[in-house]
Amino acid sequence: MCTLILLLALLGLIVIYAIDYRLNVFGYKVINPVSVLTIIWFVTLLIHRLYFGVAQYTSITYFCIMIGIICFACGFWITEKFHFSFFKQRKIEKYNMVFFKKLVIILTVLELLRVFYVLILVLELAGSLDVFIYNSTYVRRLYLSRSDSLLSNIFEFFLNANAMIGYVIIPIYAINKSKKKWGIVVFWVMLELLFALITMSKMSFILFLIILISSYLGNLGDIRTQKKKIKKIIPILVLGVALFLILIGLQRNYGQFGDSIVMVVLKKAVFYLTSSVEALGKYMSLYESDVEGGRNIFIIISRILERLHIISSSGVLSHAEFIDIKYESTNVYSWFRTFYLDFSYAGYIIGPIIIGTIMGCIYNPNRNRISNQICNAWIIGTVAMSFYTYLWGQTIYVFVLVYAVVLEFVLGKWLYCSENSR
Repeated sequence: MCTLILLLALLGLIVIYAIDYRLNVFGYKVINPVSVLTIIWFVTLLIHRLYFGVAQYTSITYFCIMIGIICFACGFWITEKFHFSFFKQRKIEKYNMVFFKKLVIILTVLELLRVFYVLILVLELAGSLDVFIYNSTYVRRLYLSRSDSLLSNIFEFFLNANAMIGYVIIPIYAINKSKKKWGIVVFWVMLELLFALITMSKMSFILFLIILISSYLGNLGDIRTQKKKIKKIIPILVLGVALFLILIGLQRNYGQFGDSIVMVVLKKAVFYLTSSVEALGKYMSLYESDVEGGRNIFIIISRILERLHIISSSGVLSHAEFIDIKYESTNVYSWFRTFYLDFSYAGYIIGPIIIGTIMGCIYNPNRNRISNQICNAWIIGTVAMSFYTYLWGQTIYVFVLVYAVVLEFVLGKWLYCSENSR
């Protein structure tokens, strides 16, 4: 029975992908929210079945995920197809590359400042360079649990937001420059790799690569060019991520587990890719939802309303932050647990429709404004990480969409050469 449901889920994902292509055939982008969602979950479900096998909750988990993805696609298609967008279409002739160069320089300086700032911060927490190098796991715990002043938090948040804008701007600059400027892209890759190693964060570098590639492919002309490029990029991306994970493995001393670094990294990569499905299924089998009615989906709004005392603070705590599966403990549940917490099993319909509808409103591949480019890329990023976590539960990932619009409003007259850009 479980195998049949899995096959139906995989077939359903293929059908959704095909429908998405047919609905958007003339303005289709190889990387778009629906295509990314179907591909990432096709791989996740398939590998999960091979890695974890079958438990008593596996069938219902597959079924719920399949329903959720269908509902997301339907919500997205409705608003994206009819172009219900927050942004007005305006005629843009081309980007003003003179100003773009200045913007890239500013963003690069801010990113250098960000890397330097976090390096000083981590070294202060570690107490010495030796502790930072040889006891990185301990230092990472200190870094994640630190308590900074409000001013420091605002400063770091500002640097992070500009970095997230830079991930999108840099490839656009490189593509549109008459003489391709790929050196700046390589420089940013090195900076982000250094930042990820300093903070010991796998997700930050992987997200950077996703946004970089999404922005690059989104700015190529036709679908044929996109397909040709993505076939070349995927092997490079896989190799790059693999080498990065090995570096993280060396940094965290994965060799202590007995196997080779490569084997340990491979096992952990498969575990993190697929454990969300297993953890989600086990969570649903152990705990009923408290039906919080949207508090988790719109957690950023909920926090604001709670601080303004418009709504009461939620006294409900998650039953389990971590859950044991196999020989490990994980807090990776994918974004579907968020929907389950808010609406129980109905959340697999309500949650994805809400998120799909919102993303469809914002996402539009046919609009050439910088604000659209930034929003498009970061929507792709949040969807690509849907197997892992619900990124819109973190303020920075919602703020970057608002920040994109603000930058458009402030810098619009300098970003484009067209007189009609405002």
